[in-house]
Amino acid sequence: MRMSLETTASTEVLGFDVVAYPFRRYVEDIFRCDELEEIHLHRNDLMPTLPLIFETESKTPFHEVFYRSVNREPSRFRRLYRSFVAQVVSELVGEPFVFQYQPSFRIHLPEAKAVHKWHSDGDADHGHPAGEINFILPVTGCHGTAAVWAESEPGRGDYAPMELDIDQFVRFDGNRCRHGNQPNTTGRTRISLDFRILPRRFYREQCAGSDGTSITAGKKFRLGSYYATFEEN
Repeated sequence: MRMSLETTASTEVLGFDVVAYPFRRYVEDIFRCDELEEIHLHRNDLMPTLPLIFETESKTPFHEVFYRSVNREPSRFRRLYRSFVAQVVSELVGEPFVFQYQPSFRIHLPEAKAVHKWHSDGDADHGHPAGEINFILPVTGCHGTAAVWAESEPGRGDYAPMELDIDQFVRFDGNRCRHGNQPNTTGRTRISLDFRILPRRFYREQCAGSDGTSITAGKKFRLGSYYATFEEN
């Protein structure tokens, strides 16, 4: 089923083959932990020592371990991720696009938040180009207060959890719809990956020569920086 890029405000939960795309097994190998929902117990050595706030939420020891592994030997993970985008996501989009060069790692620990600001990616604080489409790919189940909560349409304020099992992923309009996290009261850790794609027509209009920069990755919204194409593989 191809998405309509003119009505990206809707949220769509889709399934995928976890055998063909074993993201969970990859993350288990990185952390040497096969009970990721209880990683806060099994990898207590990686628990943050600084208070988790907006400035520190993506700089925990868990993030350091994940990105160090991915960047040291990127080929296996990069092949897995780019194959997912090429084979699964491209079937939904149905037009040429660029994609986030590397997905963002999120860890939502018990009694904490993974993302502290309620925001839309296109707001003044984040500055992502209009037309981006967001995807969340769970590594663990995402349920209740351990899920990402989002409004159904821009400005409605009707926040609800985007609940996902590990064989599902969600497409939503995070560029315009505000979203964020509740304090995680489930007692279980949520780990997920999120990424964005941008149709080429929007990239041509907004990003060539742009100095806009992702506040999390510190990358400019350009090809060769924040965005990649399959031709670069």
